[in-house]
Amino acid sequence: MRSFYAVIYMTEAFFSQADADREFRLVKAEYSWTPFVVLGPGERKKKAAAK
Repeated sequence: MRSFYAVIYMTEAFFSQADADREFRLVKAEYSWTPFVVLGPGERKKKAAAK
């Protein structure tokens, strides 16, 4: 059996690991999938000014 991992990266806590686990069960995702919720710093890079 193969294992697949869904990494959900957030810069703000929109939902928890328990929420992700619940959603995977709700949509009846295969048991080979495991979600991981990761919270950390980050931001979008600013676009360069047009010349």
